[in-house]
Amino acid sequence: GCSLALATVAQDLGIEELIDAACPVRAGAVPIGRQLLLIALHRALAPRWGNSKTSLQVSYQGSALSELLPLPETALDNRRLCETLAGLTNKQVEEIESAIVQRLIEREGVRLEALAFDTTNFDSYAAASTRSQLLRRGHPKSGRPLRVLGLALLVTEDEGLPLLTFVYPGNENDVTAFARFLGALDRRRSSLKLPVDATIAADGGNISKKILRRLEAGSRHYILRLPARHAVELAREASRDLPSLSGKLKGNVRARKQQCHVYGVERCVVDVYS
Repeated sequence: GCSLALATVAQDLGIEELIDAACPVRAGAVPIGRQLLLIALHRALAPRWGNSKTSLQVSYQGSALSELLPLPETALDNRRLCETLAGLTNKQVEEIESAIVQRLIEREGVRLEALAFDTTNFDSYAAASTRSQLLRRGHPKSGRPLRVLGLALLVTEDEGLPLLTFVYPGNENDVTAFARFLGALDRRRSSLKLPVDATIAADGGNISKKILRRLEAGSRHYILRLPARHAVELAREASRDLPSLSGKLKGNVRARKQQCHVYGVERCVVDVYS
């Protein structure tokens, strides 16, 4: 049932056609769209220990996907899949994501008024001798001494749907990653079609003087968690002295709004304790 549901959604959105438009192949070659779609469905359907590319061919043969999305079994050989993935360029991946997101927004009426951005990293168990531009020793959230991969996401408040994703070297700090994100957002303006009043919320680790200046140069609304060291004029109060909020937050959150200078510009800052 899950195979049928996901395959139907993929066909309704025309995901294969969107991928093939960004990744044309020579006449008679296996289309990349169906290969990538089957890899994605396999990742969604298979348990974690069985969702690697090496198990896709066997899993495909024993599932309804072989009838729903027929493809020569040789095209799902692990080596063929690795060749396909290795041949994808960054530009093609961005074109694919942009086209799919644009189709999703148009078909499903996704709300774009409030967007959240955050970064994280994932451990890699690749051997130290494995060459990679992305796997780097940084500050993994797991605390393990492993090389990590950074991942950034822009998601909607509505259902948490990812609109923009990108990976970056694991030793890159969040401020640099956020600058990359702003560049990617500029490139995707036409496909995302963000409303004028869209607001981006981001964590404090992404903030710097340069980032704030860049945000203000455009027409974006933003809400950022501001580390205290960035607001030296902020009149800090003890948590117990902050006014308690009313409504459903009563007794759980204390906050006070004030104006203070941050990097030479007067801004609205909310001192919050929860």
